Amino acid sequence: MKKSYILWILLLGQHLFSYEIILPDQNLQSWLNKRFEITKLYSSNVSNILISNKIDEDLKQEVSRHWPNANILINKAGLDFYLWSPSINVFVLKGSDINQNWFENVLSIVKGAQTFYIDLTDVDQTQFYAYQKVLKEHKFMLVYKDPFSTCAIFTAESFFTDPQKFELFKQADHVFDEYDRYYIPDQDVYFDLEKTPPIYDSIKDVFLRKGLPYEAHIGSIIHDLIEEGSKVVDLGAHIGVHTLTMSQKAGPQGMIYAFEPGKVFYLELLNNLRINNCDNVVPISKCVGEDNKLAIYLGFSCSDLYDQETLEQMQKDQKALEEAPTANQVEGLQTFYDKYSNINGSIMETVKLDDFNITDLSFIKMDIEGFEYYALKGAEKTLLREKPVITFECWVNHENPLISDRNWREQFDRIYYLLKDYGYEVFSIFASDFIAFPTECNPKLKEYQQRFKKIDLENGIFDVGL
Repeated sequence: MKKSYILWILLLGQHLFSYEIILPDQNLQSWLNKRFEITKLYSSNVSNILISNKIDEDLKQEVSRHWPNANILINKAGLDFYLWSPSINVFVLKGSDINQNWFENVLSIVKGAQTFYIDLTDVDQTQFYAYQKVLKEHKFMLVYKDPFSTCAIFTAESFFTDPQKFELFKQADHVFDEYDRYYIPDQDVYFDLEKTPPIYDSIKDVFLRKGLPYEAHIGSIIHDLIEEGSKVVDLGAHIGVHTLTMSQKAGPQGMIYAFEPGKVFYLELLNNLRINNCDNVVPISKCVGEDNKLAIYLGFSCSDLYDQETLEQMQKDQKALEEAPTANQVEGLQTFYDKYSNINGSIMETVKLDDFNITDLSFIKMDIEGFEYYALKGAEKTLLREKPVITFECWVNHENPLISDRNWREQFDRIYYLLKDYGYEVFSIFASDFIAFPTECNPKLKEYQQRFKKIDLENGIFDVGL
């Protein structure tokens, strides 16, 4: 009995302290009945959808419901239909009617293709692997395949993440050495953290390694406001410090869209979702901004003082890269030495939150190091339609040797007046953290507002609770 007990302890220890990186799509494998939410998520600016005529009528109607503004083309003339319509974004196809050569042809012609939804009825494994091979060669990745192999969804890698990060995902086993597992009792979650941190990270080192929750005040708001079945957005998910709590509160019927552009943080996020069984989270390795373009991130601030031509030149400037001694420590697609501000920065590709077509959204958490204004600009349609509660960070009351207080206050003022235009009121949580409620909201939220101090810049009221 004693030996059995010891063996059980050893096996449990091996399970708790094992570490395994997973590929981006594996987190989605357990999703049931959410295939169209996934298809919509990975399909930006859908204007034309081609549906095979042999697709079941219920499926056609479901497509119509999810994209009411798209031009839906029912193909009755055979699969050569695509030859005269190269602007198709989404394909909904009967897998048994297509072959490997068809995929090769369509992918060489249709440049706007983003997503393939394939009905796998009567498709054997050999056929499926053949389709998967061709799509992979054309930089499409499998994001969903239901457990009963009745459908599969492939999306363009470029919409999910950038090529540099995707290469990193494929080499994930070589990214980390050994990790230890830490338990956070207040949240009832686990985090895997490096035994030997490459750089100092206050979130990991000051809080998580000591078993303490990070930003417990934000965690408390998440706990209070996110209800079971909620749809939630986490902008700046890091390694999942708040995403895991969101996942717990939203439950199996809820959905969390977690955005984290950092290369290593994103991989760690994927792993932390796995070890905590967070199957209701869609992790997205993208930077959210005001448009689909390049942006610059400098230390703890984001600047819009650079035009696209300048940013493109900076991105290509290899000499500037060589002059940045700590460039490899900064997250982003491309790192350079910024001669204007004399610090290291990152060039990042941004996407609009509006492009993700998220409906029934109740809550957004933003902590994206000065990018909040730009993210809100790119979420105008979503915010006006859904009116979610928003928490955000803005370092208006902190000194920074590189970024003046005046710049941070200007950033806050822009956020404040933009949110006011969207029909929001802004309140102080305390210090650098704020919460915005829709002006017109239900009695429960009105009552919850009383916990915070309202910011009223028009009347000179700016109390951050210090």
